[in-house]
Amino acid sequence: MRTSSPPEDDGVPREYRITELAALAGLPVRTVRFYRERGLLAHPRRQGRVVVYTHRHLERLRAIKALLERGHTLNGIAHLTLAYKSGVSIGELLGELPGPSETPPADSTSSGPMGDQ
Repeated sequence: MRTSSPPEDDGVPREYRITELAALAGLPVRTVRFYRERGLLAHPRRQGRVVVYTHRHLERLRAIKALLERGHTLNGIAHLTLAYKSGVSIGELLGELPGPSETPPADSTSSGPMGDQ
């Protein structure tokens, strides 16, 4: 089993046991299991009695950690995850998606990243 961090240019996916994954993500193993139980992290692949995580799991853990550091809650992150898996766009989540007969504003320049500053 390889333990390098990101997948390399050779195209070989990296695999981790839970202790390696948790260490790379900077989280306790118990937290990784908790996120998996809450549906925030996809279930790992089983190889006999061993569970194997991939770089995608690591990236998801890093994203969850970053969102928590920005003040998001686990419930909010779970809601975003479910919406993403269901194909819901950010615009739909925010209730700001233009309808079929509406067109976006002609001047799309703004003073801030959200356009309302």
